[in-house]
Amino acid sequence: MEHRRPVGRPAWTLGDPSEEGVHVFRLAWRHDARAETAALHGQELQAVELLEYAGEDVANGMVAVSFAFPDGRVTVSNGLDENLLEFGEPDPGFRRQRSDLA
Repeated sequence: MEHRRPVGRPAWTLGDPSEEGVHVFRLAWRHDARAETAALHGQELQAVELLEYAGEDVANGMVAVSFAFPDGRVTVSNGLDENLLEFGEPDPGFRRQRSDLA
């Protein structure tokens, strides 16, 4: 299978594009990003995992998404009032649903 890298600058639109006042977010790598995130720039995404937390606390059932790269991993989860970024292997309390991109 041929590997393809994303091309262009994706946009995320909030609202109906035919209406006035639509918000468009241009998604791109930031040069002022956290060092752990910046270290992933340019690496090929190897796998995406949907994670469901199976703990004995209030977070039970929370869903997170984890992105695996050759030299690192970032997991995005619910940090209550903000998104939480975690680097390295996900907490062992998560159940994994893996999707290899190869």
